[in-house]
Amino acid sequence: MKLLPIERRWMHGVLDAMFPRNASPELPLGVMDLDVDAFLDDMITSQTLIGAMGLRACFAFVACSPVLTMREPRTLGALAADGREEALGKLYKSRFYLVRQFVMLAKATGAMLYCTAPQSRSVMVSAAASKEQGHEHA
Repeated sequence: MKLLPIERRWMHGVLDAMFPRNASPELPLGVMDLDVDAFLDDMITSQTLIGAMGLRACFAFVACSPVLTMREPRTLGALAADGREEALGKLYKSRFYLVRQFVMLAKATGAMLYCTAPQSRSVMVSAAASKEQGHEHA
């Protein structure tokens, strides 16, 4: 079952909000610098029907959450960086377990993409090696 174009946009917006470009000097790549679409297609097609529907529901909810959390008639991807952080922060602090779990599932999905992509892995390994060398000289 292929992703609909709107689902793909929602997923892009959520993942970009969670893993933005230049989040820190050690991690200049953002998730959108990676092959997001190939990863998402593989992720969706390798799931059971229930798993794929759950992942879709998760991203749809998180993407559309500014309507509920901030009374903004926009998706998460359409907000400025500070608005994205505010909206995600409200979801993380929700009193509803399912809301918090949706955010964690979206973040775990993005982390799997980010940490398995060769481009970001090489940057992370280089950053870790330079930190380790700094500790040796201290």
